[in-house]
Amino acid sequence: LLVGLRSITWPFTGLITDRAMASLATAMIVALLVAIALVGRRRGDPAGLPAGGLLPDLPMTRWLAAGLGVSVVLLATFAPSLAVIVPELPNDHYHAFLDPIVLALVGVGLARLWSAGTTVRDQSAGTGPASGAGSVASRLAAGALALVLTSIAVTAWPPMVAPDGGWPLVDEASARVLASTGLEPVSLAGIPPFKSADALRFPLERRGTPVLPADPDGRTDPAGAPMVVIVCDPLFDEVVGAACGGPAEDAWLVDAGAEGTRLVDRFEAGPRRVISIYETP
Repeated sequence: LLVGLRSITWPFTGLITDRAMASLATAMIVALLVAIALVGRRRGDPAGLPAGGLLPDLPMTRWLAAGLGVSVVLLATFAPSLAVIVPELPNDHYHAFLDPIVLALVGVGLARLWSAGTTVRDQSAGTGPASGAGSVASRLAAGALALVLTSIAVTAWPPMVAPDGGWPLVDEASARVLASTGLEPVSLAGIPPFKSADALRFPLERRGTPVLPADPDGRTDPAGAPMVVIVCDPLFDEVVGAACGGPAEDAWLVDAGAEGTRLVDRFEAGPRRVISIYETP
């Protein structure tokens, strides 16, 4: 169910957990329009052939709907990670290849709803197109649904500036680190250990700070440089078992055998980075 919801709402709302109510509303609208797209309305043939055939786009619409349904089942079977969404961390979007199918089905549904109150002229019977309240109501409904989906999609656009401050903020952080370390070699470490500190490594090296490489196991040796810089992510405080801003860094230094270090500076560089600068004995 979650894989299906993500598949049909992603083109309009983005990640479903970021906008739960808008995503549920979008899912209901998309499901309605897909159902309308699958309705086989009778038509008269303008060439004068016997009336009563299905709309020419209906077989393709059914193929698209079937492809969407089969793909959702296959994704749920072979990519079950799609059913798990971790807030504030990268999430898989293997379902994004279905976006053209979803948008095509929505477009067909809107077009069919727009013309629901109008019958195609039957040349053999000589009747003209119907008009009146039915046609006006269907067109108003199609326009309203299109406007709602467009509004939801536009408001889902990502912000112009990254929420974590992006490059300008981390570049400023590297300048502050450099003010404390000078051009001394730096050992750079990340907390938790499975998250690298490369977000700070690049701006530091770009400014000319020599950053020592980690050992083959990925561990940082604080004894190898006169300065140690630790980048801690508060999102993982519970995983680490200690909070960033002191306890987590102290535990890391004890584990690395560098209890004698002196704290030079500590500051936050956005909501996901607490940077601590230490001087080794």
